[in-house]
Formats: sequence, structure tokens, C-alpha cells
Amino acid sequence: MLAEYTLGNTDALTTLVHTHKVHLRRFPNAVLGTLGKLSQEVVAAVVAYDPLAGKVYDASHALRQKAIGWSQIGEEAYSLARSLTFSS
Repeated sequence: MLAEYTLGNTDALTTLVHTHKVHLRRFPNAVLGTLGKLSQEVVAAVVAYDPLAGKVYDASHALRQKAIGWSQIGEEAYSLARSLTFSS
């Protein structure tokens, strides 16, 4: 299933860039930091209203913290390696 999503995303990106002339840019770290802070504020408000949401958030956050290490050596390293140009 992941391969299907990857193919669909690749085709959609090609259409956006080549057909619609979209120029992709990464959000600056300052913007991402602000979004993260605002997200924490929203989560805090939801958790204050709904304790079950707090349990779900805590479990999700714990998984994220555990997965970051793997993502850096598995996902990110793999992605960077795939972008290398290999000559024959």
C-alpha cells in the first residue's frame, strides 16, 4: 500500500511542477517552530477539555519520541541515499 501512495504522490508532484508550474519550497525553520508552538497550545486546550484526548496524545507523543531515532537512521538516511547519483 505504501508503494501505491508513493506512486500517486510522485505523479501528483510531477503534475504540480510540470503542468501547473508550482515552485516547491520548504517552510523556514522559524515558521515550523511557530506552527509547533501553536499546535502545542491547541493540544493543551483539547486535553484540558477531554482527558481521553490527553491519554491519546501521551501515547502518540511517546511513540513519536521512540521513533525519532529510527527515523533518522532508517528513513532519512535511506531517503538521502536514494537521492545520490550513481554512475555506471
